[in-house]
Amino acid sequence: MPIYEYKCKACDKEFERLGSMKDQDSDIECPFCGSVGAEKLMSRCRSKVEMSMSDFQAMSEAASGGGGGCAGCSSNSCSTCG
Repeated sequence: MPIYEYKCKACDKEFERLGSMKDQDSDIECPFCGSVGAEKLMSRCRSKVEMSMSDFQAMSEAASGGGGGCAGCSSNSCSTCG
């Protein structure tokens, strides 16, 4: 289940709530003052992926459909790669 972030319109405090996708638009009660109708905030997300340059190049080559300069060969030195 995702964690949603909210800001209370009455007391201006921010809080989080664990909920399902169907609950995200329902009236949310502030745990600090008890008022209903908190504003949903845009959550920030950060991800860090570590890989070597050779891993990155291999992934890029696989995505482009070839192992080198063109899809017809596996090197950058054939006559069609130019």
